Amino acid sequence: MKYCPECGKELVTQKFCAECGADISKYTNGGSSMNSFDFSSMQAEAQRQLNEQKQNEAKAYFYKNAQISGTTLVKYNGADERVVIPDDITSIDDKAFYENKVLKSIKIPKSVKRIGMCAFYRCENLSDLFIEEGLKTICQRAFQECKSLKNVKIPNGVINIEEYAFCLCEGLLNIELPYTLEALGNNVFWCCRNLKHVSVPSGVKYFGRELFSGCVHLTGVELPNNLTRIEDGMFAECYELTSLRIPSSVTEIGNYAFENCRKLTTVDLPRGLRAIGNSAFHCCLGLFTVTIPGSVKKIGESAFNYCTSLCDVKFEEGIEEIEQWAFASCEKLTTVTLPRSIRKANSVFSMCSSLKTAYVPKDKDIYIAYGVNTIEY
Repeated sequence: MKYCPECGKELVTQKFCAECGADISKYTNGGSSMNSFDFSSMQAEAQRQLNEQKQNEAKAYFYKNAQISGTTLVKYNGADERVVIPDDITSIDDKAFYENKVLKSIKIPKSVKRIGMCAFYRCENLSDLFIEEGLKTICQRAFQECKSLKNVKIPNGVINIEEYAFCLCEGLLNIELPYTLEALGNNVFWCCRNLKHVSVPSGVKYFGRELFSGCVHLTGVELPNNLTRIEDGMFAECYELTSLRIPSSVTEIGNYAFENCRKLTTVDLPRGLRAIGNSAFHCCLGLFTVTIPGSVKKIGESAFNYCTSLCDVKFEEGIEEIEQWAFASCEKLTTVTLPRSIRKANSVFSMCSSLKTAYVPKDKDIYIAYGVNTIEY
């Protein structure tokens, strides 16, 4: 017999274990070692007991350094890099690990239902986040400025991720969202500069404003087919975004929704769209063509202002209002035709230096811009 059946340590003699003092003779039969099956079972049991001992020691250390109220972790004061939260904790309170500079790894058990506000705020060295299924809510700013997080998987069961939960996680490359998710608050991924792709589950019913604003390396987002509104600033300053499929269910694009998406070259606006907000596509420098469907009743102020590559705009019948400066400073526009359905359009094309001719319907009080030849039809 090579290993002690009680502690698993290598044997020096066949009489007793020098490590734990176990009597080895009782595990032999006529001087022969027990069969390998029995020994393997004993070794596995010894390892199980050893693991259990380590877990108990870690648990004891955790509670020694933790402030607990009932089953809520109120504050953790330990100096260990890796923390495993015991499975009798059901909630991580607000600011429990606030600005913990030592923490590198955290394992959250299925017993935890809530991660509180600013629970891991500015844990700058936290790189490994393991969350078991069971969690329901991630509160506001829970992981804000955790700059070392790279890959995060939110488990199934999570329903709500509140505002600013992962904002300013500058190292975040990928996040997997669960199919159970129903709400994403304001600015959840604001300024996650290295986030590249996100797939939003179809069960999400609430989207906050500026959800992906400042995600400068974001190249792709899959939006659910039941989405009805692109919220204010949802993709503002997503510099690397070149295209996006807007679901046909969308009826409104909010204010500055795509503002400063410099590489956005094409956008297919759905046929059921009814309103385009103020500055919705302001400063989309790469956008070169757009068709406004007839379902749109109003285009907001400065909606396509300073789209300097825009050379072709088609307005379908049905559009009624275009607010001032909606297409101002679109330097490459040379000609435009407004539909007969238009009721209001004043100073829409100001400072479009190449615009020479505009076709407008008769008997409409419309002012295009100084120096543009207006032809009624």
